[in-house]
Amino acid sequence: MRKVAATFSVLVSLDRSVAAPLHRQIYEAFVAKIADGILRRGQQLPSTRALAAELSISRIPVLNAYSQLIAEGYFETCSGIGTFVARELPQSSSPRVYANGSPSKSASTPALLSKFCSRESMAGAAPWLYGFGAFSAARVTLEQFPSRIWSKLIAHHASVISDSDPRFTDPMGLRPLREVIATYLKSTRAVKCDAEQIMLVDGRHQALTVTSQVLFDRGSPVWVEEPGCPAARQVFTMAGCDLVAVPLDNEGICVARGAELCERPRAAYVTPSHQFPMGVTMTVARRQQLLDWAHRLGSWIIEDDWGCEFRYEGMPVASLQGLDTNARVIYIGTFGRNLFPSLRLAYVVIPRDLVKYFVAARQSLDLYPASLFQAVLTDFIQEGHFGRHIRRMRRIYGQQREALREGLKDEFRPPLEVSAGEAGTHVVAFLPNGIADRELSLQAARQKLWLAPLSSCYLGNPRQGFILGFGSASSSDLKAALSELRRLVRGTRGSGSSHEESLPELHQLLSCNGPVRVLG
Repeated sequence: MRKVAATFSVLVSLDRSVAAPLHRQIYEAFVAKIADGILRRGQQLPSTRALAAELSISRIPVLNAYSQLIAEGYFETCSGIGTFVARELPQSSSPRVYANGSPSKSASTPALLSKFCSRESMAGAAPWLYGFGAFSAARVTLEQFPSRIWSKLIAHHASVISDSDPRFTDPMGLRPLREVIATYLKSTRAVKCDAEQIMLVDGRHQALTVTSQVLFDRGSPVWVEEPGCPAARQVFTMAGCDLVAVPLDNEGICVARGAELCERPRAAYVTPSHQFPMGVTMTVARRQQLLDWAHRLGSWIIEDDWGCEFRYEGMPVASLQGLDTNARVIYIGTFGRNLFPSLRLAYVVIPRDLVKYFVAARQSLDLYPASLFQAVLTDFIQEGHFGRHIRRMRRIYGQQREALREGLKDEFRPPLEVSAGEAGTHVVAFLPNGIADRELSLQAARQKLWLAPLSSCYLGNPRQGFILGFGSASSSDLKAALSELRRLVRGTRGSGSSHEESLPELHQLLSCNGPVRVLG
């Protein structure tokens, strides 16, 4: 079987530099090979375990892809023997026939690209975004995830699900899951909503994309936190927005300063529960000030409730949406950071008057979300597995957070300035003057150490530092990684190298170009 898996790993090519989740890439690769006649009816396929090993990935994305392929009729299983290409394939997957017996090659033509794709920021992928290791900021550990329970739920729903069922073609998503989410948000985040206001989407990026389609025109001014989330800024930039970088203080985004920079923005994008990247929790007074501002001007607030489940200090603060009495807040949450990122399932809580517009925008993108994982997640939450997993991971992440903070104190003399916040799965460590974080990040990547540079989160003059994730490594792994980080920082201090003199590829990575107003 290993020989078969090795053959299929050539056919299934994964690209970690794109937004598409791994399970979707695997699914699309198999569908394409069936359509092209490369995979034949009745042909045996590798086991999920063997293919995952050959692709050097977790088994979960392979399980998810196989389950979807079985549900849609591309694969079939034979108990005790294995998985095969179905003998009766869906109508749309018949092998393609080409006039000359092979796919036609496109003519050599000039690349006509948008300005966005032509920018230097698209020239190469930032390695720290896709590496998996001790400091990976966007990763979580899967060792504690109840994979066996999840797999059983997938197997059950894959055997009974039907795309002809009208429940699965609702552009808002599967109603039972929306009802479960509404109950969960009311009890944990004080969000005021019902199932009719919740739209299920394929990850945070799609949540922000749909929201942008509804709210913004080209040139619409949008407040963003400074520093803030590069991924969100990229979505707004692609929508043609005029970004206004509003500074933070220890209470959150500075509303008064924002009003000086841009008096009437269309919206403000904020992460009040655990500001990314600095970890600040927006105070109740600042939340009320922001809500009053939005009501007075008729502007919108996009609340990205980042990292709220993993809180280690202080009392939880109600969501902005829960404090809102004028329906000005659009609330975004995700399951990917709580369970596993490749799940790609998020949700938007929409003011009632905007629901019909969100439905229209959603249907212009992909009609409705994938149904299988919605059904699986519904049972996963209702049976209590989600709550138990969150409680278990909060304890584990709390221990890893403390190990990282103590390790930073032990390894660095004088100690680095650290911003840990009260929640989330990362801390920020600031570098001494004269050290460029992006240069050091690229050096570290060559050692398989993934350091996300803090400077990538700024639109204006950046501070230098690292966003150090602790969600994907053990305490011993963190200790070893800290020793390597200390060695790199000391080596950079001694070399006297400057940011401008070193590594020209730095200027291709994570630069935020576009219609940006960096004021004040």
